[in-house]
Amino acid sequence: MLFNKKSFTLIELIVVIKIVGVLAAVSVPIMQSIMRKAITTEALAAMGAIRTAERLYYVEHGRYQVVIPSY
Repeated sequence: MLFNKKSFTLIELIVVIKIVGVLAAVSVPIMQSIMRKAITTEALAAMGAIRTAERLYYVEHGRYQVVIPSY
């Protein structure tokens, strides 16, 4: 007899769910390290822009600008 298979079995669904779980468990730490590197790179770029702005201010005014924080 030939059976007309039109749906997935429970075993097939469980195997697929386990495979997706393993892929997620592997990819999450990789994604977190990539995000950490991206944030660090962005911070370094911002600090470089601030340093350039300070140097330009020094060249134009002959001194560095003093900023006193007000709390």
